[in-house]
Amino acid sequence: MDWETRAAFLDAWVRALTRPYPGAFTWLGEHKLVVWRGRALRPGPDSVDAGGHLRAGTVLSHRPDGVPVACGDGALLVVEAALAGGSPVSGDGLRDLLPAGTVLG
Repeated sequence: MDWETRAAFLDAWVRALTRPYPGAFTWLGEHKLVVWRGRALRPGPDSVDAGGHLRAGTVLSHRPDGVPVACGDGALLVVEAALAGGSPVSGDGLRDLLPAGTVLG
């Protein structure tokens, strides 16, 4: 996933590549992270212009419904993800997997 792009594009990309396809993926350090579900966030405190404030791919915070990640334009809420070969996680599992401040890509 190219976090420098628009959140709306990444939303469509994730939906296009979800099950039964191999999934949209990014990197968490040296580990492949597959994003199975996500959605673009509307402008607000969890949706920033990464170019002006944070590096694209930065985990912004944690919410009950997922983990917002900064994009080149807006933010993508990662709702469900898994390390390659692992079981998908959501909710608290995402909070443990993707601490705030982590940079993906």
